Amino acid sequence: MSQSYSMHVEIKNFNPFNKDEIIAAAYAMWEFEDWWETEDAGRFMSATGDDMLTGGESDDEFAQRLSMVVWKANGGFCKVKVIATYMENLPCETFELNEEDCKKLCEEEEKAS
Repeated sequence: MSQSYSMHVEIKNFNPFNKDEIIAAAYAMWEFEDWWETEDAGRFMSATGDDMLTGGESDDEFAQRLSMVVWKANGGFCKVKVIATYMENLPCETFELNEEDCKKLCEEEEKAS
């Protein structure tokens, strides 16, 4: 079953040399638009996009998957915040995984490979 979502992603303290790879990896998962970036308070970029979650994936599972591809593209941990708005049942859910989550998810992925 497909569910309509608006996803907003905020990425902080990423490797500036991997910015294009991070954007490409995130876009491959979701149609994020209008990337915005600033260096005022450290490295920060964000984007929003509307699309459908399919295959029974939940918003928190999507947030984990997106965080993993961003971390891989970045070459390690950086802060990834996902604000998921289910368009048929507002308001939204916010997910921000920490460095411990990064280690756990990466270990789980290695075991599954």
